Amino acid sequence: MASEWFVHNFPWISSVINFKKQGCTVTQRNKELAVGLALAANTQTSSLSAIVVRELLLSPKLPALLTLNSERLGNAYWMITNFFKQQGIPYYPCNAGIFIFAKLAPDADTWEDEELVVGRLREAGVSVSSGRNYHGPESAKGWMRVGFAVEIEQLIEALQRMEKVLRKPHCAVENGDPELQMKCKWETVD
Repeated sequence: MASEWFVHNFPWISSVINFKKQGCTVTQRNKELAVGLALAANTQTSSLSAIVVRELLLSPKLPALLTLNSERLGNAYWMITNFFKQQGIPYYPCNAGIFIFAKLAPDADTWEDEELVVGRLREAGVSVSSGRNYHGPESAKGWMRVGFAVEIEQLIEALQRMEKVLRKPHCAVENGDPELQMKCKWETVD
């Protein structure tokens, strides 16, 4: 008896194209999986996204596009990890994906300290996500998710801005308000 396969379409592949996110999965008569996926995918996929993804997946250029994408991501990953190494910033290596976790606020004692650094980076034009958003343990303050799937010129600019924000100046505040000391630790250097 031949097994039945069902293909389900979901809205999530956006790293490939800039249309509505889309993806798919195959279930083999697994009703629990099908129900769970149906509950998770409660939005409609646009026809345009479906057409673009179909054409992309069937394109004879797909292998070349995947190779180019892999090379570019590899170069960006090398660049950002070298930056972290040069700056003495701890990070978790990854072998797939477009994000890396780095401890950009090593002196953060509270989630507010972490947010202070996120805010300073945002003010400098660098968007990172607080590690708290990813349910890190209470002891993991200071970690942030950093994306590196951008054009090399943008990544170079972002790393230069990060370096200015993260460079710790010598501060005259020895004793006093801890909040002021934390702000001083992360003061932007020009």
